[in-house]
Amino acid sequence: MLFEWNPEKTLRKSKEKPQGGLVVQAYLKKAANRLSALEHLILEQAITRPVSFYEIVRVHPGRGAVLRDILIGEETEIEEHSGSEMMRPGDVLYAQLWILPDVATLGRSAPIPIPPDRKVEIVKLRAQLQRKIKKQNRELSVADLTRYTDAIRTVYLDIRDALSKPPKLQNTDGEPFLSHKIHFNTQSAQSTFDALASLAWGVTREELLEEAERNPDGSLRSIEFAWLKKGNQMHPSWESTVLGHLKIFGKTLLVEVNSANRAKRIREEIEQRLGSQAIHVGTETESPEQMLKQAKALRGAEEKIDEDDLMRDPEVRRQIEEQVQKQVEGWVRTKVPVLGGRTPLQAVADPDGREMVEALLQGWERQNEAGIVRPDINALRRLLNLPVKANPS
Repeated sequence: MLFEWNPEKTLRKSKEKPQGGLVVQAYLKKAANRLSALEHLILEQAITRPVSFYEIVRVHPGRGAVLRDILIGEETEIEEHSGSEMMRPGDVLYAQLWILPDVATLGRSAPIPIPPDRKVEIVKLRAQLQRKIKKQNRELSVADLTRYTDAIRTVYLDIRDALSKPPKLQNTDGEPFLSHKIHFNTQSAQSTFDALASLAWGVTREELLEEAERNPDGSLRSIEFAWLKKGNQMHPSWESTVLGHLKIFGKTLLVEVNSANRAKRIREEIEQRLGSQAIHVGTETESPEQMLKQAKALRGAEEKIDEDDLMRDPEVRRQIEEQVQKQVEGWVRTKVPVLGGRTPLQAVADPDGREMVEALLQGWERQNEAGIVRPDINALRRLLNLPVKANPS
């Protein structure tokens, strides 16, 4: 607003030196004779230096930090006393640097630091800007960043807005999470089980019936089993995926799934297999927000399991850590949308992809800092031939 706003500014990309917004131009005219040489220099920097994305490379708490401009690669050591106390290596600042005699400092900076994994969007922006100047056979420069300031700001605003939104919960197929309870009336427990048992991929009828309850005459009374499919697209190391749960008791069938797509699929499957023997009674849905509200209401009435106590059992902890690590390492061969549908193994073959994968790993480490089980991210770096961190935390 102070340094750039100009409603009369032409929309054409100009190669001329920026003149500043109306506010700073008016101030310079009014106070020109009262300003010192340093104050003139500060205002000149404020209207000519680009606002860019700066990765925090090193921090000297209480003194300053070393910042790297992600878009043009320049590293600058800045003096920033109080601000450096809260800086963390790997974070990204949307900011403007002022290069003054004997010192460089943050002239202005957005209040929200950008976490490492959101650097992916910035690397993509850099690739877009490089394509714009490709015919000129040169690298991006400070002048280019000033010329494309609106595009740079738009990426920051998109990241800022995304950070302020609650995370979207998804199931293991990447579908939006929405709990469904689907009720059917059926002819009998046995005929329902016979028609649906094969939905449990990889489990025999005999194994399923081991957990069944029977009537005094030996007939099937009730049984519960999982709807399973082979493998998982998001996690190649998984042998199978649980798509839902089926509960048969007497002439009633209840199916629980966690997405609208799965609800549609299982209803079609049941009606095809059972035909007129299955009558759909109704479907209840519950959003994650509704589930959270209900959980909070019941929190005072139910005893919570202490995860810390559970994890103190060495064997339990070992098994959980092994399973988590196996899933984490399977990520390197998983197609990741933010990498353009490539797997991390494919992405690290080019410099931009390599930088994006490293940013995702840094973000993963950051998210795991408070976790009870912390996967070994350096193991992923070894699989991807990336430099191993001496102290990832």
